[in-house]
Amino acid sequence: MREGARDIGAGARTFTEGIRGLGRTMLGKSDVEMYLETVQYELAKAIVEDYSDIGKMDIGDPVHIALVGSHIQRSTSDVITIYHTKGDWRNIAKSFGLGHEQVQMVKVAFHE
Repeated sequence: MREGARDIGAGARTFTEGIRGLGRTMLGKSDVEMYLETVQYELAKAIVEDYSDIGKMDIGDPVHIALVGSHIQRSTSDVITIYHTKGDWRNIAKSFGLGHEQVQMVKVAFHE
């Protein structure tokens, strides 16, 4: 009976160690957000380049921010907020009452 108890104890330790190891390899929230931003950017890049003549912009340049704001008919503060907001771009567009393409334009124009 004791031998069986030792086997269960060893199995529990192995399981616990496996769970702890799994925690180290799982992606954190910021890793997932970064991956999501990268995937959305790559998809949007081709689309935006097809229908817009906006080139690479600098988020630190007020003229660039105003130019993009005029393209999407939003204030410069909205452009900056959209640029810094992470997550699903469709939800960001919905929150701002914009089209998905407009959020794509902001994100692609100011991508670093």
